[in-house]
Amino acid sequence: MNKMSVTLSLCIGLLSGCSGNGSKSSETTDQIIRVEEALKQPEKILLSDIGKEVVYVPLETTDSSLVSISSSSTMRLLDDMILIGTKNHPIKVFDKKTGHYLREIGKIGNGPGEYADGAFFHIDAKTQNIYVEVNPCQRHIYSKDGNLIKTITYNSPIGVLTSPLFLDEILYSFVTIPSPATTCFSEIYDLRTQTKLDSLKLSDNNIPASEIEMVMPFSGMEMFGGRSFMMKIKNQTWTFGSRENPPFWSYKDELRLKDVYNDTVFTIKNSFSDMQPRYIFDLGKWGGFKRYETEDYMSDKLIITRILETDNLIYFNMIQNMYNLNNWIKRNWPPMYCGIYNKKDGTIKVEETLNIKNDKIAFPDFSIYNVSNNGELIACYQAESLIEARENIPESDQPDWLKNLKEDDNPVIMIIK
Repeated sequence: MNKMSVTLSLCIGLLSGCSGNGSKSSETTDQIIRVEEALKQPEKILLSDIGKEVVYVPLETTDSSLVSISSSSTMRLLDDMILIGTKNHPIKVFDKKTGHYLREIGKIGNGPGEYADGAFFHIDAKTQNIYVEVNPCQRHIYSKDGNLIKTITYNSPIGVLTSPLFLDEILYSFVTIPSPATTCFSEIYDLRTQTKLDSLKLSDNNIPASEIEMVMPFSGMEMFGGRSFMMKIKNQTWTFGSRENPPFWSYKDELRLKDVYNDTVFTIKNSFSDMQPRYIFDLGKWGGFKRYETEDYMSDKLIITRILETDNLIYFNMIQNMYNLNNWIKRNWPPMYCGIYNKKDGTIKVEETLNIKNDKIAFPDFSIYNVSNNGELIACYQAESLIEARENIPESDQPDWLKNLKEDDNPVIMIIK
């Protein structure tokens, strides 16, 4: 199938669930991300591969600013702020340059302007407003100064799991795990006028009507984007979806869309009738699967679980043999990969690890946590790990913040440009 010469109707069909098998394209080869080829010669991914400039931001430590960042926390960047949300705690806001603690956003509770979980929030890259979940169809909207603007209620497509993106007061929602009642995969909804602008209708009828037999949550692990689920249907097939790692993302002024079970990254101009293929992941023999597959069929397949885009590269994570439940129960983790695709020269590196080597300073390996709308990759170091690494760095090479770091200090955020 020639994915790059796809028509609109085929684009919509692809989003219903078909991972490509590495077929050739009539377009330029710099839009093909040749994963199968890169897996033949895995290469170590270094910090210098993913960014030219690195900024370390030690978060101010006070009684009111203490945060515990883990893979189940949520960390996002505004233009000038770092926001960190954790379960059962209000969202904390820090200055992006200095790490100075600024404020909390709202309060934990059930009253007006309150919310139950500080980890469930998104930001609007255009307005810089903060959308905090009250329930799956209701959000408090705060300004970055912490003021409650309003509370909105809206409709989302029906599904087991739905993931949102808020952009310029427009909600882009995508059903990552459909249900038998699902009639469309995605909707574009104007939050100002409370009207649906467009929808991507379900174009096939292969959603299993069987009952759900098992749901396995992945509450942490950055490679899943946070709060993801693996679900088994009674017909013995499995599927996977994420709540906080949306198929939609905003890069600069472009809107991207990639479903887990489709090999193509689309750019959406104004509506679903104007979707253009931008990148294709060529998985070759490691691809070729649908939204619902058996454990045996997926034993050697690679699922791309997360994509983060910057000015120069596309960073992605993959997992092999995901649906082998016994391996998860025995903590015999399946093969997990990270990869980078250079948008400038078309080169690609893939490595069987989730960690990237810091080759700029003798700090521990790290994993990518998130990306900002401006293309800044975000990572995090716990204070104790840097204190241990400090012992092997000459004092003359240590920045002042590292010299003064204490074990009970807040984490240090790494911003990679």
